[in-house]
Amino acid sequence: MDSKTTKPTENNEIDELASLSNEEIIKKTKTLDFETNSFKSDIKRFTSEQRKYQSKVKENREKLKLYTQLPHLISSVAEVRI
Repeated sequence: MDSKTTKPTENNEIDELASLSNEEIIKKTKTLDFETNSFKSDIKRFTSEQRKYQSKVKENREKLKLYTQLPHLISSVAEVRI
């Protein structure tokens, strides 16, 4: 990379990596892999929860629609009986 196009923080990170030993770089890599897997797990859990809540919302909307129709149905039945 051209030094003019790199950001100051990128330079600091590159300098930091250059000063580390192989073992330290491997350790940092494993830590990043662990964090990445943890974030992926969180995403899966949140996605699953979102689907569950969307299903509940859909179910409740259907119930609400049914409950708002019931008074009309009951009045119709009462009119037929009279």
